[in-house]
Formats: sequence, structure tokens, C-alpha cells
Amino acid sequence: MGSIRRFAIASLVGITVAGGTTWAKDQPKSPVDVRLAEAKAAVSSDPLKAAALFGQAVEMAQKSRDGRGEEAAAEQIEEFIDELVRSDRASGGGTAASSKPSSRAAIHALMKELDPKRHGMF
Repeated sequence: MGSIRRFAIASLVGITVAGGTTWAKDQPKSPVDVRLAEAKAAVSSDPLKAAALFGQAVEMAQKSRDGRGEEAAAEQIEEFIDELVRSDRASGGGTAASSKPSSRAAIHALMKELDPKRHGMF
């Protein structure tokens, strides 16, 4: 009797896990995910546009109370800004001779998209 019970439980767990992964793949992307994808696509071609799109993604996540989306946006923004800071340092501090905008300019573009009265999702 015990082995039949273990087999039944194992089967249910396997079905649940397998069904959960296919269900997750079929989920439509949230508007925040779409905006983050747009931002990532714009990083190399137009960093200031990418910064604005990252800011819009954060704002969208906050307004819709999407904690996962806000966290994903924050992580991607951190990577983006870190890369710009490294680029600033390598080019001599974001001088005018550099073809890329400075990290300060990108942060400014990002911050313009945020609501100054908002503190996270609340």
C-alpha cells in the first residue's frame, strides 16, 4: 500500500511541476516586461532613450503595484548604470570627447520619468 501511495504522490508532483513550467511559458508578458525589453534593446544604440525606458518601466511597475516588475527593473537599471560608470572611467570621466552619454546624463533621463512624490509601490 505504501509504494502505491508514494507512486501516486510522485506522479502528482511530476504533473504539477511539468504543468507549471509550460503554464509559465504560455503567460503573456506584462507591460513592464515589454518596456524592459525595449530598454535593453536600446542600450547600445541610444543609452539616453534606454534610461528613459527603464524609468518608465519602474513607474509602470509602481503604479500597477507589480513588485516583481519593479525588482526586475531595478536590477537591470543597476547593471545599465554600472556599465555606464565603467565606460565613464575608461574614457576619462565622461568628457565631451566621448561618443556615449555620461552616467549622470543617463541617470537624469531615468529620473525625469519617475514621480517625485512616489516612494516605491506605495
